[in-house]
Amino acid sequence: MAGFIIGFDNDKEDIFDRQIAFIQKNAIPKAMIGFLNALPGTRLYQRLLTEGRILKDSIGNNTHSMTTNFKTVMDAERMKEGYKKILACIYDFNLKNYFERCSRFLDNIEYTDYFQRKIHFNEVKILFKSIYWQIFTPLRFSVSQVCLSEHDKTSQHFWGSHFFEHCRASFPHHHTTDAENGKNRINPR
Repeated sequence: MAGFIIGFDNDKEDIFDRQIAFIQKNAIPKAMIGFLNALPGTRLYQRLLTEGRILKDSIGNNTHSMTTNFKTVMDAERMKEGYKKILACIYDFNLKNYFERCSRFLDNIEYTDYFQRKIHFNEVKILFKSIYWQIFTPLRFSVSQVCLSEHDKTSQHFWGSHFFEHCRASFPHHHTTDAENGKNRINPR
């Protein structure tokens, strides 16, 4: 997850396209886009107050109101249009771009034994319930495509890991660590 802000004095017309490109390129699944707000007690607030640009107190909502609490360099309507453009692109109707980011994000996660944990029955139940309800949404094809794609990518690793653990448990004296590359291997004896 990452947060992005629009409304800085140095934001140019291309800020919206640049944020879209950055979010997509870096496979950030959950991106929150917000408007810059100057909060009392900050140097930004003081500077804008001195410049006579504070319009109102911030209500703490930098997303739903689609506005800043100060006069921006960029036209306020243009900023609102750009904000809507970013959201419409990164969370498009069928969430194609979102699922593409999720898939690429998962591709970039390196496998490690360290972070594995047991999966509980309740979590499996929630997963299947979620998959079942996806059947009735317009997103069913996108969700299915990502799930199948990720299954194809990880199933070979999953089964390889399963068989490795089985061999290690069955033949503990044959299991060693290859000092040269730090990988586990089974000693053929």
